[in-house]
Amino acid sequence: MVAGKDVCLRRLSKGNRALEVRFNRFLGNDKVTTERIIESWSESTVAAVAGRHVLAIQDTSEIHFNTTPRRRRALGEIGKGNHYGVLLHPMLAVDAGNGDLSRAFERRDMDAPGPPHGLA
Repeated sequence: MVAGKDVCLRRLSKGNRALEVRFNRFLGNDKVTTERIIESWSESTVAAVAGRHVLAIQDTSEIHFNTTPRRRRALGEIGKGNHYGVLLHPMLAVDAGNGDLSRAFERRDMDAPGPPHGLA
């Protein structure tokens, strides 16, 4: 998904139905969790920035979904509590010495106490 810059399984598989099914089975596996995927991305980012002077440029976006109470699934309250969606925390890790980019992605549950988890 990161390399293909897409989240649509059909487009990622480029018309190869067997590959689409494999992607779907992988993502549907109980051992594959959102937390583990994010942890893996974080681990690779930590390795990429080790020993460097890094600028972490971050922003927060609210992604709003028009939905009904029956279809909200795991969406949390956003805004002033009158909309449902997710908070997106994209981050660019930029090497201050040479301008090289790394990337990190973080999603924190709305109900999770404490500060968001960082790279350090």
